[in-house]
Amino acid sequence: MYEWDDNKNVINIAKHGVDFAIAEEFDWESALVIVDDREDYHEIRFRALGMIGERLHAMVYTCR
Repeated sequence: MYEWDDNKNVINIAKHGVDFAIAEEFDWESALVIVDDREDYHEIRFRALGMIGERLHAMVYTCR
């Protein structure tokens, strides 16, 4: 199950043409996942690179 900020989703659609709802189609089997330690986010965040259909996508997420 995925949750996201609806306002951030609107911004992402305008900026990149990508709706967060397509995260359901993310191919976790072939994805590269690393811990996102670029800053102290006060929680563990991850960055993933993987395919949705024929396109490579980057996803930043946390498990809650």
